[in-house]
Amino acid sequence: MKKIPCEDCPSVAPAERRRLILGDEMVAHIQECVDAAPAPPPELLEELRRSMTNPGGGPLAQKAARCCNPDSPSTPA
Repeated sequence: MKKIPCEDCPSVAPAERRRLILGDEMVAHIQECVDAAPAPPPELLEELRRSMTNPGGGPLAQKAARCCNPDSPSTPA
């Protein structure tokens, strides 16, 4: 049985850990599938860029977000 480093092991990068778990053949197969997939439409890329650069969604979304911890300063009185 081969030993796989835990997720928190600092000596193994996440990509190498995946390779150890999946094996070289499966990693190559996954890469082939990714390479064969069509490119996403520009509208989707723009939407993803907006979401990633402003994950809170702007001032209105930030006001709507509430913490479930009653002791949190962001919880309304």
